[in-house]
Amino acid sequence: MSGIISEDKTLSSRETYLLQGTVYVTNNAVLKIEPGTLIRGDYNSCGTLVITKGAKIIAEGNESFPIVFTSNKDSYSRKPGDWGGIIIMGEAPVNTFGGVGILNFDLEQKYNRYGGNNIESNSGILKYVRVEYFWKKIK
Repeated sequence: MSGIISEDKTLSSRETYLLQGTVYVTNNAVLKIEPGTLIRGDYNSCGTLVITKGAKIIAEGNESFPIVFTSNKDSYSRKPGDWGGIIIMGEAPVNTFGGVGILNFDLEQKYNRYGGNNIESNSGILKYVRVEYFWKKIK
């Protein structure tokens, strides 16, 4: 997967997906992920999933079939910082000046803002989701 997802899309548990570069879910689209789905973030391009303002992610795994986001490196060489992770840019108010924040993570400028005035904002569901080896905090 790469580029922009601007229409509703479902990821099937029968497939393994590779996030290449920054993948944006835009245009109020809903990204639905079936239980048991495996999504790998590409190490070389810092694969990252960004749910932009108004878009949603519905990732409802279960105890037997969790949804797993992980590195695309082999299991012996995975480590924190292998890929960009999941970024959710909601529309709810935040406690910053003007109620809007900017995420400095090399995102496209039109998608790097979060917060707003929508107190009913809902960016989706993450349930029984495991996110491994993603971006590490820079000290």
